[in-house]
Amino acid sequence: MSLTLPTIKFLKQPTSEAWVEQAIAHLDTILLDHSHCERKAAGVALNLMFRYPAREKLVRMLTAIAREELEHFEQVNQRLEQRGIALGPLAAPPYGAGLSAQIELAKFYRSLMAKASAPLWDILDFSNNLFRSPFGDRTAGGIIIVRKSVAGKSLS
Repeated sequence: MSLTLPTIKFLKQPTSEAWVEQAIAHLDTILLDHSHCERKAAGVALNLMFRYPAREKLVRMLTAIAREELEHFEQVNQRLEQRGIALGPLAAPPYGAGLSAQIELAKFYRSLMAKASAPLWDILDFSNNLFRSPFGDRTAGGIIIVRKSVAGKSLS
């Protein structure tokens, strides 16, 4: 028997039945994650209220958001309690660790590339100064672009 899945206004595609099955199979984890998200949303609203206290309209709006998110937090926590699940830390999802590893690897290679290429820049600078740009303006411009890229600077 196939379920008719509700559609959500902002989703580009309907939720797959496989995802729904996974969600139901891991409902405790989803509820715990949902609790953390509600708490974080309320916290962000409160932090913004403290950051921009002079913006009265914004503070009123954020107050309503914080109140609503805390209500949701309480509702989800009641469900967790009914299921005998204690509110506690939630393990980071594996994609987060993978993404962090990729970022660290990219930083490492950028650093390595910058160190390894330093002698090349010195030789090119020396040659440009000694022979009055034998590589031409086009190469000199390319060198600047590569240098900025290696240093992680904006090219504009």
